[in-house]
Amino acid sequence: MVRVRVWVWVGEGVDVGLGLGVGVVVDCLSLMPVFKEGEELVGFGVKSQRINAPYDAVWDAMMDSVYHPEKYLSFMKMLSIEDHGDHIVRVSWQGDPHQTTERIYCDKEKGEIKFSAPMKVAIVHRYNRDTQVLEQWLELKTGHRLPWMVAKSVIVTSIQKTKELAETQSK
Repeated sequence: MVRVRVWVWVGEGVDVGLGLGVGVVVDCLSLMPVFKEGEELVGFGVKSQRINAPYDAVWDAMMDSVYHPEKYLSFMKMLSIEDHGDHIVRVSWQGDPHQTTERIYCDKEKGEIKFSAPMKVAIVHRYNRDTQVLEQWLELKTGHRLPWMVAKSVIVTSIQKTKELAETQSK
């Protein structure tokens, strides 16, 4: 396996070094299939349009993506899920040999779900009650955002499905 060292500037005087194996980048950092040349990437995050639904309907739709990832990301298949009280452990398959184990932390008060991969990164889904917008991004466990090298269309589709479910459930 080829080893790659990537340095990312994440803020005022903060450099973060990530030593990643090439095969690990897809599995742990992006958790998504490789993008095609010329596709727009997520970058530092993607936001939904305004979601016209009560907060509980939005939260239920966000939680649905935890328990049924294949509805939001067609290439994923959940193999197992266990509730440990303060977090959920989910094992999913994303095509050979991409099996991923995530710790998922759900905070209804903050409107936030963090999908934490084995690396020191997490995919964050956060709903802003004031703007009624759902946003997704990749961050280090320190809270600093990272550029997310995933096809933007994949995340936009996932967010749109969450929005549609919340709005449908609220009617």
